[in-house]
Amino acid sequence: REPKFAKLNSLDLSYAHLVPSSLKPLLNGQVFKGCESLNFHYNMLGEDGAKLLARTESFPNLRFLNVGFCQMTIDGLQELVSSPVMQNIERLNLVGNNINEKVIKAIIKSPYLKNLKTLVINPRMLRATERT
Repeated sequence: REPKFAKLNSLDLSYAHLVPSSLKPLLNGQVFKGCESLNFHYNMLGEDGAKLLARTESFPNLRFLNVGFCQMTIDGLQELVSSPVMQNIERLNLVGNNINEKVIKAIIKSPYLKNLKTLVINPRMLRATERT
């Protein structure tokens, strides 16, 4: 029997007031296995949410990930961009998170971002964090 949402290919949870604990049920299991696009824009995922996303195996077909303005830390972003969940990512939106030279280096060195075609960051945020 086919899972309930087997044909779902896009999930938009922007502005959903998600926190890491509310993210866990989405990441456990194979319900959204066919999902190619995840939009978490403007949620309060933080470092823990970034690390949960990095460690999930629930989205093997993911091609688009928007975690813009999710309050992700440098450590969380480094782990996320260096994880196998990124292996099919073509478009990655990180705008509004803590981006610095370490995160950029992790993106460049990631063996999993070989399919990346579009990276969205805010250069102003990068310059602001480099000064601190």
